[in-house]
Amino acid sequence: MRAGSLPRLCFVGPMVGRHAGYVPTQGLILADRFAEFHDSVISTSPVTNRYLRLADMVRTLVRRRRDIDVQCLEVYSGKSFVVEDIASRLAQRFGHRIVMWLHGGGMPEFMARFPDWMRRVLSRADVLVTPSRYLARSVQALGFEARVIPNALDVSQYPYRQRHRLRPRLFW
Repeated sequence: MRAGSLPRLCFVGPMVGRHAGYVPTQGLILADRFAEFHDSVISTSPVTNRYLRLADMVRTLVRRRRDIDVQCLEVYSGKSFVVEDIASRLAQRFGHRIVMWLHGGGMPEFMARFPDWMRRVLSRADVLVTPSRYLARSVQALGFEARVIPNALDVSQYPYRQRHRLRPRLFW
């Protein structure tokens, strides 16, 4: 990191919310908020196809490696955990600090199923962050300490609407 300046950030995760019809992730929201006040913010990747998105992430991380001090990595369980493994390995190789931001209620089951893989990847983090105590307790079982920071949700974007009759709407 450069002395006397703000760290150069790279947010890594599914930034598909940049496209109409896709939900913005917390990583996308934070990347955009930081970019409002900080010139050195990179985010990857808005590509919708998961395989092309992985390729775009790797390309961005390799090409922009000298422009990054801290990688802020969104971590999900399941098939996408391959992305976190590769991205964190690249960050470690390039000497970037790593903040891993854990997401998803399915993560505890994934940790139980793949504890060695999970430990290997999470051990690369300088800091682990979760939006809930539930996930913090889950990683604690693997020997990690996670900081709880609630999701950055702008509640004004989700107005309350009183419904008089509750009923499921499956198709319309």
